[in-house]
Amino acid sequence: MVPSARRWKALVTVRVDDARHAPVPGAAVSGSWSSGGTSLCTTDAAGLCTLSSGALKKSVTFRVNTVSGAGFAYEPGANHDPDGDSDGTSLFVPRP
Repeated sequence: MVPSARRWKALVTVRVDDARHAPVPGAAVSGSWSSGGTSLCTTDAAGLCTLSSGALKKSVTFRVNTVSGAGFAYEPGANHDPDGDSDGTSLFVPRP
């Protein structure tokens, strides 16, 4: 019997901000994992929410699918990433 590979979970924190870069609280964020499955979260007062994958064996990519909330329209082309580790829409998460 071959021992099973060590499994892990990826966590991705998303910040939703408006055109003036002010945080958007209460926004619903939906995303998908390259391994399959989706995750949902709602942003807090700072415009942040964290999404978690299921159990993984290897590296994974997370992609933002939709963002919705009262008073704004989601524009995927306006996505950006201040720390530069993604294109603002998808993020590669290496296995630890």
